[in-house]
Amino acid sequence: MPPTAIPTPTPVAASKAVAGLHLVPGTESRQYHSTKESIYALPADGQEYDRLEQQHRLIMLLFDGPVAIPSVRDSLTTTGGKVLDIGSGPGSWIKDVKKAFPKAECHATDFVADTFKPTEANDIAFVVGNVLTGLPYPDNAFDFVHMRFFTGALKKSEWPIAVNELVRVTKPGGWIQMVEPDGRIRSERGITPTIEDWNTRGMRGSLLKRGGEPNAGPTLATFLSNAGLAHIEDIVASAPMNSKAGSIGEHMVKDYRSLITTLAPILSQSWDITPDAVVEWGFSVIAQSEALEGFHNFHTAFGQKP
Repeated sequence: MPPTAIPTPTPVAASKAVAGLHLVPGTESRQYHSTKESIYALPADGQEYDRLEQQHRLIMLLFDGPVAIPSVRDSLTTTGGKVLDIGSGPGSWIKDVKKAFPKAECHATDFVADTFKPTEANDIAFVVGNVLTGLPYPDNAFDFVHMRFFTGALKKSEWPIAVNELVRVTKPGGWIQMVEPDGRIRSERGITPTIEDWNTRGMRGSLLKRGGEPNAGPTLATFLSNAGLAHIEDIVASAPMNSKAGSIGEHMVKDYRSLITTLAPILSQSWDITPDAVVEWGFSVIAQSEALEGFHNFHTAFGQKP
């Protein structure tokens, strides 16, 4: 597949700059979350919100809805309960929860204020909060707490801190659900050297260089166990990296292409190559994955607070 140039979004007016964001050299038209204290490397703008919504649709198809725990689905349907979405972004997950379970009292938090897009009914309570420095909620406040896609946001040493904070705000008897990617492209037909190189270096290698934990997905159950939760379960779902493999495959390829393009300026700094070269590398991986019927695993792990 030929190289694809990174599109240049409409520049963000200086007057609309958001506190806590900064501009990455070579990406002056996009505002990125990263600070010296954080490894999070994705932007906060309309393009990224569109990608997050597409990614949300992929996860909903993979795991058959927003809530993976049967008992929680039952209780939310019959009696409701207090639900919290941590790192809510534009609010795709919590909005789906409110739509599916109208009796639920829904809350959302993110560490940048302008990420959440309120619903017309304004029926979701949003506050700014950081899971590493302490969420603005009392102990034992929620029946169901959800957090997903923090693999690119937390350093390896920060995962126990974050999970313990989830446990703190969960009521005894309440549940925590986490969703993360596996981080590797796989194929039952074998993989090419290019795909193996991407699995080793690519996003995973760049994350390791920044102190992250690329294996967070397969480790979720361990994180929950170490935090003292009970009745832990880990569900693994495979998304085909193949646009011809139905709706899930189409969502997966579209999301991966968008993610590569968005992260190219960051990945290029890790490997001292141009952003265009990163896009060419990543897109060739997608093309080879499609030819080999490759797939990517995602983990949903959950546990109950004693």
